[in-house]
Amino acid sequence: MHAERGPKAYHPAFRVLALLVTAAAVVVIALYMPERLARRSAPALSPAAFEPPSDLRVPFVSFAPIDSIIAGGSEAFARGDYHEASRLLGRARFFIESGMREGVFSSPPDNLDLLIGLSDFYRGYAERGIESAERAVRRDPLDETALWHLGSMLLAAGRAHEARGYFETVAGLDGRYAAQARALLARP
Repeated sequence: MHAERGPKAYHPAFRVLALLVTAAAVVVIALYMPERLARRSAPALSPAAFEPPSDLRVPFVSFAPIDSIIAGGSEAFARGDYHEASRLLGRARFFIESGMREGVFSSPPDNLDLLIGLSDFYRGYAERGIESAERAVRRDPLDETALWHLGSMLLAAGRAHEARGYFETVAGLDGRYAAQARALLARP
C-alpha cells in the first residue's frame, strides 16, 4: 500500500514555467482590456451632441427577403435598438454586396452605410461607425445628411479638425443641417 501524500508535487521547473505563463497572461490582460473597454464604451459627446435621426430610413431594393431585413433594421434604428439595427443592416449589406458581385444590384441603397455607421457609433464602436459613414460620403459627396452625421461623429470622437471640413461643406449646401453647421462653425 502506498502512503498518502499531500498535494501532488510538481517539478520545480514546471512550477516556474506555470508562474511565468500566468504572469504573462496577467500582463497581456492588463494591457489589452483597458483598450478593449475604451473601444466599446460610448464616446463622450461634445457640445455638438447630436440626436439620432429616427426618421432616417433605408430604401428597399425590390427583393422581398432583403427588403424585410432592411425594414427590420430601419425600425430597430428608429426605436433606438442600435445593436439589432447594426446586426440586421449589416446582414442586408452582406446580401446586397453578394448580389452586386453577381450583377443583381448595382450599388447599396441610400443611407444603408450611414445607418450602419450610426448604429455602430451609438453602440460604442466609434471608429467602425466613422468608417461606415465615410463610405456613405464617398458614395455621395454631397449627401448633406451623411456629411452632417459624419462630422458629428468625428467631433464626438475628439477629431474636431477633421469634422470641420464636413461641417463647412454642409454649411455651404443650404439644406436641413446648414444652420446647425454654421452655428457650430461660429463657435470658438
